[in-house]
Amino acid sequence: MLPLIVGALALAGGAAYLMSGGHDNSKPVPPAVVQQVAAAIKTGDPAVMRDVAAVVRKAGYAAQATSLEGAASELEAAIKGTPATRAGRTADPAQGRGKLNPAPRADSTAARRQAGQVAQLLASMTLAEARASAAVKSAVSDFELLERSRGFYIGNIDGLYGPKAALALATDHGIVPPHPLYWPKKDPKGAKAVYQSQLARFASADPQRREEWQQAMHVDND
Repeated sequence: MLPLIVGALALAGGAAYLMSGGHDNSKPVPPAVVQQVAAAIKTGDPAVMRDVAAVVRKAGYAAQATSLEGAASELEAAIKGTPATRAGRTADPAQGRGKLNPAPRADSTAARRQAGQVAQLLASMTLAEARASAAVKSAVSDFELLERSRGFYIGNIDGLYGPKAALALATDHGIVPPHPLYWPKKDPKGAKAVYQSQLARFASADPQRREEWQQAMHVDND
């Protein structure tokens, strides 16, 4: 199982900066830094990953360093056979080494209610209708605010329902997320690839809903 985890991290953790804004506003991220991060993940060694993160951070790329440190923690937890813990939430029940819980239960009634409202609203509309809906924007804004306070969302509170908000539905609530309404203007293709790799992990861990997760991954033409 561990090689699969390393592979998933190489796809998701190494490119996670694309999902989080991914670069310092003052300068572009050179390919060498991206390659350093990816190469560190491929070693499968959390200590090496943290050492490279320190070098990357010193070079002025804090977002990439944070991404790599997070990947190291995730891999380290998998090696120990325990799930990584996150702020605002107790650890998921162990599902076996390296496996994630595809149906976590958020420990907040308000968060569960808001997540359900967002999912139902989006499922009832086309992408065009949802993009033009004030109700969707309001519901998503409230969801983003709750999830950020719980440590599951790190984006802007803008009500735009992008990939970060969609992944919060999956990670914190076990909900197969409706298609994101918006993608980063810079490299949307790369952002979609990262998003698909994240959902692929849920599809692998949740055979009963695998087809639903796979359908949620069909975002190339959105």
